[in-house]
Amino acid sequence: ETIEEIRDALAKTLEQGPSLRVFREKIEEAIGASPIGPAHVETVYRTNIQAAFSDGLETIASNPIVDELFPYAEYLPIRDARARSEHLALATLGLSGTGVYRRDDPFWDQWTPPNGYNCRCGRNLLTIDAAARKGVQEAKEWLRTGRPPVVPEWRIDYIPFKNEPGFGSRRAGRAA
Repeated sequence: ETIEEIRDALAKTLEQGPSLRVFREKIEEAIGASPIGPAHVETVYRTNIQAAFSDGLETIASNPIVDELFPYAEYLPIRDARARSEHLALATLGLSGTGVYRRDDPFWDQWTPPNGYNCRCGRNLLTIDAAARKGVQEAKEWLRTGRPPVVPEWRIDYIPFKNEPGFGSRRAGRAA
């Protein structure tokens, strides 16, 4: 019952605009004093908000028009003292040493944020031109010739570490 109350509080918080303070208030309204500590409440909130935003972006990105216009995505870690070293590394293991990966790269099947509890990483969809401006050689060649790469470069095999179990999969549009 407590988990259902917390899930409902999270849904109500999203309806009003995401805020950790509002989420805490909704939990207190629903179940009284929270049976879990403040750090745990924050972890539940942040992880679920990130997953909801990621699912929304995946839904938008799966639209055929959006898919065609944005063939790349950039992995965006938060760069501060709390950032995991693996997440920071993903910003340089993409195409041409960037954080840019092809959207059809199986990389995203394992590394779509959030990539762990309290992960604050994000991603940004990129056009061919935007990817080229970020230094992606494949995109520069695509712009020059007007032709997509014959053999797209996928980076998944170059990631030297694994993701946390239960995190990183593309969620939206998948059968349950």
